Amino acid sequence: MISFVYLGVGRFRDIPVFKIGKALHPKRRTTKLRIKLVGYIVCADESEAFALEHIIRQRIRGLNARNVGKTSDWFYYNAAAFREVRSWFSLETADVIEIVTYINQHVDPFALFEEEVQLLREIISLKDQMIDKLNQQIKILSNTVDMSSEAIRQSIRVLDRLDPKYRSSEKNSAGD
Repeated sequence: MISFVYLGVGRFRDIPVFKIGKALHPKRRTTKLRIKLVGYIVCADESEAFALEHIIRQRIRGLNARNVGKTSDWFYYNAAAFREVRSWFSLETADVIEIVTYINQHVDPFALFEEEVQLLREIISLKDQMIDKLNQQIKILSNTVDMSSEAIRQSIRVLDRLDPKYRSSEKNSAGD
């Protein structure tokens, strides 16, 4: 199914920004985001649009454009960077086909996820380490409770032997 990479402009807290996004319906998407659609590039399918969007975002960062907050798709307006980016969105169909062909031949879509996969592996490893530590703590606490119970029983036995008035309630109730 055809997908699009689009360029939109707008304001974020009264600060001029532009956005690179991927959508099946760019006009609807930019309207929903309350930004103006400046241009779009047609891609053969969503995976090609995703790859192209990723490449464009990387190139924008290479133009010294800064992301808004922690987003990867919103950029503070930078006149020089925006002019360059806008020129990419006025490409002829032949140019787009050339870009998509290049992506298909040279960009491994799974390579785009390597960093994310590595981060997930690290998170899983940390989670496993936390579970191991919690299990160790539970085992220690369990042993401590067992030792405390045994220590209480020992104390009761000692008191029972020393003086009848300290006998456990169990023995007192059994003797009544």
